[in-house]
Amino acid sequence: INAGMDGAWYDLNTPGQGFLFDTHPDPEGGDFIFVAWFTYGEETASGQRWLTAQGSFEGPTALIDVYESTGGSFDDPTPVTPVLVGEMRIDFTDCSNALLSYSLTAEELEGEIDIVRLLAGGKALCEELAGAD
Repeated sequence: INAGMDGAWYDLNTPGQGFLFDTHPDPEGGDFIFVAWFTYGEETASGQRWLTAQGSFEGPTALIDVYESTGGSFDDPTPVTPVLVGEMRIDFTDCSNALLSYSLTAEELEGEIDIVRLLAGGKALCEELAGAD
């Protein structure tokens, strides 16, 4: 995992949903990844669901906790409430493909999603950084 993997990723079979990755490799340890998961849920008024995940990674794999943010409203300064709802594992196979596995324990939802980059812009940087290791 390197900074060239930053950006939007999605499953070709579920347009309108996807993931935004922000990676922070640290050569002294403490590698960190943040994931925003844009999806849908039937329990929200808008149908939209905001999940985030963050934590460390090692090599091509990140195993991180998933949180759901609720209670927010457009242009309202009231803080949202993040609640731990599960975990995800991201296994990057190369600079354009990954397998994302998730388990949302309270809802007994789990599965795997093959994801690809939405735009190829970061692929060259990713490959260059991967070759530098």
